[in-house]
Formats: sequence, C-alpha cells, structure tokens
Amino acid sequence: MLINENHLSMLDPAAKKFLTEQRDKFLDNEDYERAQGWTPES
Repeated sequence: MLINENHLSMLDPAAKKFLTEQRDKFLDNEDYERAQGWTPES
C-alpha cells in the first residue's frame, strides 16, 4: 500500500531505502508509516 499511496518506484534507490526501513520497523514492532485513511479490520 505504501508504494501506491506514495507513488514510489522500485527503481528509485531512495524509495527502496524508505520501504526497507518501514519493513524493518514493522517486523521489529516499532512505529511505522501506514497508508493514510486505512484502518485494519477489528
């Protein structure tokens, strides 16, 4: 969702770095950037 929401390209090194950082934060149970307007089902 972050790729579409932020119009990221996987060919862009900065976008890859951002996504890697967000993935690592998610896997480490840290606060990570979420897609705007999306809430998980409860």
